[in-house]
Amino acid sequence: EFVHHFIVSGFNSVLEQEGAQNSAMCNHDYGVGDHLFGWAPGQLALSFPPVAGAPLLGKTGYRSIQLQTHFNNPLHKRGKVDSSGIRVFYTTKLRQF
Repeated sequence: EFVHHFIVSGFNSVLEQEGAQNSAMCNHDYGVGDHLFGWAPGQLALSFPPVAGAPLLGKTGYRSIQLQTHFNNPLHKRGKVDSSGIRVFYTTKLRQF
């Protein structure tokens, strides 16, 4: 009801977790991350094809993944708890793309 959109970015540096609950984190300057995907209500779930993925860790992979959840509550409703999120699947088997 209140999720406006998700943004997932990959970073080549390790991000600090301090302030992870801060609503202003979207504006924090961690440097330039790569936009991996986004989602908004009404869109289908995104799934990479079996031959593709995003490189994590190792010599050339992302060191950190950041999920931004942007909310919209124009009527300022109170007492609501959000349980939405994403699933990230990890494999040690290198994909083609």
